[in-house]
Amino acid sequence: MNDATLLSVWVRRFLLEHLTGERNLSVNTQKSYRDMLIQLLPFIAETCRKPVDRLTVADLSAKAVRQFLEHVEVKRGCGISTRNHRLGAVQALARFIAEYRPEYIAWAAAIRQVPFKKYAVPTITCLDRAEMTALLEGSLSLALHAIYSSKSLLGIQCFASFSLWRKRAKWIVLKLWRYC
Repeated sequence: MNDATLLSVWVRRFLLEHLTGERNLSVNTQKSYRDMLIQLLPFIAETCRKPVDRLTVADLSAKAVRQFLEHVEVKRGCGISTRNHRLGAVQALARFIAEYRPEYIAWAAAIRQVPFKKYAVPTITCLDRAEMTALLEGSLSLALHAIYSSKSLLGIQCFASFSLWRKRAKWIVLKLWRYC
């Protein structure tokens, strides 16, 4: 077995060269990919009954990825969006390996055939009476917390807007609807 077949070599290059150097992803995104691998590699090692450092690229099959995604949903209790995020990270790793080793193109294509699950995103058309009352009574922080915690930032029509500072250095403009 040569170094090109060991998964550990590719994981190291993926984390240290590809994510940071080539893609220049944010630190949070890099940590997210790393955390996915912290969950994936022991799962695959247990399934294949091998130590993590002896896993090969072939051990990370499409069937193993499906089993891992089911494990994420059922055993770990994660939602569909988390499952899809893990799948996207695995597919990025497969794409990276196939880019540098053409003999793994068919393997990467099989992993990329694992579908993302669809899920409905609840839409809220306006603020409820309690949120609007809290906003009008001057308790802006309480109202914004209620709005943010209820995930009602999606699909709200514009009446007034507030700029919020949120993690990952992004500005979000919160748009509010008329009194419901």
